[in-house]
Amino acid sequence: MIGGRPQPGQIGYVPPYAQGEKPSLFRGVDYKRWRQKMELYISALGFRAQLTDDPQTLGENPTREQTIVVQTWNDADYMCKNIILNGLEEKLYDYVVDNFMEYKMVDSKTVMSQVEEFQVILEKVRSEGHEISDGFVVAALIGKLPPAWTDFKFYLKHKTKSITLEKLIAKLRVED
Repeated sequence: MIGGRPQPGQIGYVPPYAQGEKPSLFRGVDYKRWRQKMELYISALGFRAQLTDDPQTLGENPTREQTIVVQTWNDADYMCKNIILNGLEEKLYDYVVDNFMEYKMVDSKTVMSQVEEFQVILEKVRSEGHEISDGFVVAALIGKLPPAWTDFKFYLKHKTKSITLEKLIAKLRVED
């Protein structure tokens, strides 16, 4: 950082050509146009991989370099998601965050009943016209598993590239 500002290659760096190009807030209309502008903006900020690639995962015996690559990807993914959420009008942001992002599973209920609740929330979000990739939904659902499922959650995190939502739900049904 020079003068407190991120430099090229550092998280938070905004290229000069992208500084004035941030799309206006999404207010629930003209979604396709807003999405296209947001994708261009995110690409200009250097987060294109977070929109198009599957999440990075670690193998069984990761090297230090692999761990750094995965952590860097996860940090950039966090930034990308928050850029998108900050591009939503407040009422849409609250709806998405409160009902999807903040949903948590607990040990006191069956996992499958909570998966069904999660699917209802997901359908509401999608019915509002919001596109959420299946890979993101799979990773989110795995991350929301209750504390008693920590070992299974760890096992599943290494499978996120090769597992569909339907296969994940089938695995959860067997384990529940």
